[in-house]
Amino acid sequence: MLKIAPSATKVAVRTFFRRSPSIAHEHHLDLYGPTSIQKIEAEALKQGLDIFVQFDHQTPLAIMGEGTAENPFLIPSRNQCRMIWLDKSGEAPGVQGLGAPFRVFWVWAEGDGNSPAGLNRCEYTGEYYKLVHWDMPELDIADNQSHGDAVC
Repeated sequence: MLKIAPSATKVAVRTFFRRSPSIAHEHHLDLYGPTSIQKIEAEALKQGLDIFVQFDHQTPLAIMGEGTAENPFLIPSRNQCRMIWLDKSGEAPGVQGLGAPFRVFWVWAEGDGNSPAGLNRCEYTGEYYKLVHWDMPELDIADNQSHGDAVC
């Protein structure tokens, strides 16, 4: 007759990594400390404020300008430059395109050097862009690294 060793019949028990109950989201934010960006954003959202304006509430951003040298597209920025991503495969604002690669270029406050003063011409479309200073002092509370003195 076949004999089974007593150690082979024991069920393995987890001893090192025991399951522990998960904590609530409110308590999780307390782990970051009183001045963490996650906690500041959560407290602002509880008051109905979105400090980073992450949600457009399904309203497309108003496009200012026509893209000509006389009336360029106005790009708001807190810094001296901003990266622009063009999706030429997009059919309309909020409609996903065909998956074509994005076209990326920089818009500078002083201009690109080849266009009229203060203007930047897109090398892909030929349209003109102008950087407009956008001041948000309430954002400096949460993000003190992003400001007008930054070098891009």
